[in-house]
Amino acid sequence: MPQGKFYTKDYTGETISQNTSWKNRNSPDSMIWVEKTIFNDDHDSIAHVIGNSTSRNNFDLRLLNGQTGGKDGVRSVGQTYGCNVLYKDFTPDFLICTNKIICSEIADDGYGKENIVFSNVKNILQHEGHFHLYPNFTPNNAGTLALKLACADGHKKIFLVGMTTYSGPDDNMYYEKHDAYRAVNVDGANGKFIQDCARLFLLYDDVEFYYVCKDLGLMPEAYNWIPNVKEITKIQYYNLASLGAIHYS
Repeated sequence: MPQGKFYTKDYTGETISQNTSWKNRNSPDSMIWVEKTIFNDDHDSIAHVIGNSTSRNNFDLRLLNGQTGGKDGVRSVGQTYGCNVLYKDFTPDFLICTNKIICSEIADDGYGKENIVFSNVKNILQHEGHFHLYPNFTPNNAGTLALKLACADGHKKIFLVGMTTYSGPDDNMYYEKHDAYRAVNVDGANGKFIQDCARLFLLYDDVEFYYVCKDLGLMPEAYNWIPNVKEITKIQYYNLASLGAIHYS
């Protein structure tokens, strides 16, 4: 993870290697400049980061396509950042995926031709025209990458939905329903996921993070000591985000 704050408004592009193998990867002949392709500076500073934990069971994702009213008139309920196979159930504003199995499926479906999907260099080169380069990519899980991008895009209120850590390998909406989710390395993955999220919470200390749970008391202990993170229930989430306040489609 980067050590300092990073904002995509300051990002213009980056130099990448077209050689996806480690051999001669840094050869000058393989390096090319890739321009920034997604500009996301015009938003209401509200984002929803959607993971695939079973904690989002029974949640109507269509509510996130809705609008809400206020003193400044009608606006959207915020932008959405999704992970991996979420696209089968819901079309977020931005999908993040680096898993090669899922990326091949996304390319075969043609989803990336009509929607914004961020990925790494290897998937971009393998499936030309289907993915956008994730800015300043550092390998990590899709949930952490989605959260990091929402922060980097300048959102100041971020709701985490379906982003609870895995209590077991079956704590995934697509477990045994998709080839990429036949097994989860719970022991190592949970600790790293919690640590990386905590670093982002502390790094972007001017952002309000809301950790959505079925019941209170389920948030990782490490987050309880971070002042800009608050655990909320689904009902509190509906109210705070004004979901369904006007309409959804």
